[in-house]
Amino acid sequence: MAGVDDTRIVDLGALAAEVLAAARAAPAGRAARSLLPGAGSALTQTMLGLTADRELADHENPGIATLHVLEGRVELLAGDEAVELTAGQWALIPAMRHGLRCLEDGVVLLTVHSARPSP
Repeated sequence: MAGVDDTRIVDLGALAAEVLAAARAAPAGRAARSLLPGAGSALTQTMLGLTADRELADHENPGIATLHVLEGRVELLAGDEAVELTAGQWALIPAMRHGLRCLEDGVVLLTVHSARPSP
């Protein structure tokens, strides 16, 4: 594309493979890469790779958040509810404490818009 800065173009498939390989090599079974800056930014995007049976423990929702499953199967947990999501599916994360369980090795793209102003 003429006039587009190549440093702003990300091959999500290649990055997903890289993040999942890092998760498989990590003792904790997870890895993450920021696509958009987090510190002080209202909008963040983070790609998370998780191996099967790993979880992100319950935590507060920091703002409006979505989850896009790029690979694998995950379960979004909120209160007594659990929703299974598979590759290609997208979900709005409930505005409440929630967690994530990986049912099989997978990669998700988390997008968060913080309602809080930057310090």
